[in-house]
Amino acid sequence: MITPSFRQYCFKRSFSFSPARLRDVQRLTFTGNLVRDAERLQSQRGNPYMKYTVASNNGKDVPATFRTVFFFDDREFDRMEAILKKGNHIFVEANTVYRKAPSGDSSNPTPLSLSLQHLNVHILKRARSLAEEEPAEKDTAFETGPLPNSF
Repeated sequence: MITPSFRQYCFKRSFSFSPARLRDVQRLTFTGNLVRDAERLQSQRGNPYMKYTVASNNGKDVPATFRTVFFFDDREFDRMEAILKKGNHIFVEANTVYRKAPSGDSSNPTPLSLSLQHLNVHILKRARSLAEEEPAEKDTAFETGPLPNSF
């Protein structure tokens, strides 16, 4: 009779049932406020892209962290331009991409630069525009005498 081994009863991956993916390792998620409206730009090769900057507050006594995110899907530019307005509080998912700048001098190694490539964005809170704000109360002339229902 064949008896099952102890190894068959052990779980190989008890912490996760999904396969590990290397492309998820360099993903950055953060929240913050948009510093300015998203900008449409064009690369030196003529490829269109968008960029937007997000400021994340890390606490009272710590200065804010500014992150610039790049977006390359030109079919979504109009929608992103309407969504990404200055002051909106957003949640961003982005891939981190490390690139080495080309250098003609071989004795000086160039440092790697980090850039964030847009994956997903969600608006957590829209900024108030000037038109939505309540107008200041009008100055009304009050009677100098007592109010009719006052004691």
